[in-house]
Amino acid sequence: PALRAFGWSTILATYSHDFVAAMGAKRIRTWVDGIANQNILDGIAALLEQTHGEMEIDEWSPLSMARRISQFQGSIVEIDRLKGKLVVGGNDRMATPAEVERLGKELSWEVLILAASA
Repeated sequence: PALRAFGWSTILATYSHDFVAAMGAKRIRTWVDGIANQNILDGIAALLEQTHGEMEIDEWSPLSMARRISQFQGSIVEIDRLKGKLVVGGNDRMATPAEVERLGKELSWEVLILAASA
C-alpha cells in the first residue's frame, strides 16, 4: 500500500493537471501498478535520500552537478565541450521553467520551454 500511495503522490506532484487528465485514470493506474510491483520500499527510500537534496550544498543536487560540469568545461576547448539543450514544459512542476532556466544559465546551454496547453 505504501508504494501505491507513493506512486500516486509522485505522479500527481510531477505532472501537470492537464497531462494527467489527458492520460486518463486507466493509464495512470497502470503506472502506479508498475511502481508498486517493480520496486521495494527500501530501494525507493534510498533513491530519494540520494537524489533529493534540496540544499544547494548537496553535492548531488542538479545545481551542484551543473556547477561541476561548468567548471570542468572551462578547461576544455570550445569544440570539445559538452553541449546540451534543456527542455521543460510550461506547466511542469517537478522542475519548474525557472529552475530549468537557472540550470541552463549555469551550463551555458539553451533552454526550451514548451508552451503550456490551454
